[in-house]
Amino acid sequence: EDTSDSLGNFEDVDFGGIATGLGVSGAAGGAQALADSSRDMRESIALTAETLDEEDEAVTDLVTSLSDSTLSTEEAAQGMDLFSRFAADSAEEAAEFTETADLIADATDDSVPGVAQLAQVVQGVDGSMENFDENGADAFVAALRNTTLDAGQMGQVLERSREDIQEMGLGAEESALLLSSFQEETGLSGRRLRSEFSTALEDADGDLEQFAEDTGVAVESTDDLDAMLDESAGVAQSHADAMADTHTEADTMRAIADDLRLEFGNLIQPISASLPIVTALGAGFSGLSAIGAGSLIPSLGGIGGAAAALAGPLGIAAIAVGGLA
Repeated sequence: EDTSDSLGNFEDVDFGGIATGLGVSGAAGGAQALADSSRDMRESIALTAETLDEEDEAVTDLVTSLSDSTLSTEEAAQGMDLFSRFAADSAEEAAEFTETADLIADATDDSVPGVAQLAQVVQGVDGSMENFDENGADAFVAALRNTTLDAGQMGQVLERSREDIQEMGLGAEESALLLSSFQEETGLSGRRLRSEFSTALEDADGDLEQFAEDTGVAVESTDDLDAMLDESAGVAQSHADAMADTHTEADTMRAIADDLRLEFGNLIQPISASLPIVTALGAGFSGLSAIGAGSLIPSLGGIGGAAAALAGPLGIAAIAVGGLA
């Protein structure tokens, strides 16, 4: 069969127009997906900025400065939001607490939100966040690595026994080390460890010596706990470094992709309302080109070019970040 007649049916089709239209639609769709993928991060940043009366841009800068191969941009933003709710008076302070939480999380294979739960209990027990720093992190990491508890569970134990701990005159970090010693002595784990530790504290009625006598724990004074604090110095950083050593260049690239997703998401957000129009325009341009309407409407090419100029860079950004992620 002679195909020349069939091919002739396509002579008036503007294939360049179809390609441009599809490119515009695809770029707009990619840009929208990019904006959607950064929504949680942008929401956390907006909430942090509102709570602390800061500018979004300042919070964003701190978030991206915190993120690395061990802390995703999303988790950094979430951490700053959490600490802004109960502990921080400024964005810088929220970033410092998030950094400490990340140190503990890295050293114990936990998460920043999980450590934030522990931090909130620390504030309740101590009455401040003064000891939630690198030195305090050593005590919590030493205790967590010596038990089967995660940070959230340890926080539950300390919260449950807050009054007994305060009656003994102990702080949160000292209590965490006392829990660790109790676990070593008894060999208990899980729910039973949490329950019996709380019961032993209650039975001791605020007397550390009585607690030691009842449980067999070799801690009879706060001096013993202070010695344990000194012995734990540097343990958080050393374990965090060991974990970081397992990460690869791919992890670093993912961290960069996270930052780019946030930055491009912030750029795309103001014009995101136009993206459905751009997408429809691209589809319409492809359809009109397919029926040869490009020759009937001379300005159509200009419209398509303008749409491509808008969507093109956003689509390229979306593709670039998608490839890294």
